[in-house]
Amino acid sequence: MLAIYALTETPSMLLWMGPAYALFMAFVGLMGSYYGELYPVRIRTTGSGFCFNVGRGVSAFAHRWFSAVLRRPFPCRR
Repeated sequence: MLAIYALTETPSMLLWMGPAYALFMAFVGLMGSYYGELYPVRIRTTGSGFCFNVGRGVSAFAHRWFSAVLRRPFPCRR
C-alpha cells in the first residue's frame, strides 16, 4: 500500500489514497495486544529493546541520508 501511495502523481489521487492508507495502517496498532498473548515476556522485551535501539541507530544517521537525497536535483515530471 505504501508503494502505491508513494508512486501517485496527481493531487486528487493523493487525497483519496491518504485516508485509505491511514485506514489500513491503523490496524497495525492492534497487533500489540495480540503479541502480548503470543510470546513470553523474555522474548517480547528482548525484541522490543532490539528494535528500539536499532531505530535509535538509524535515526542517528537519518539526517545525513536526507541531506544527501535533498541535494540531488529533483526531476520534474510533466
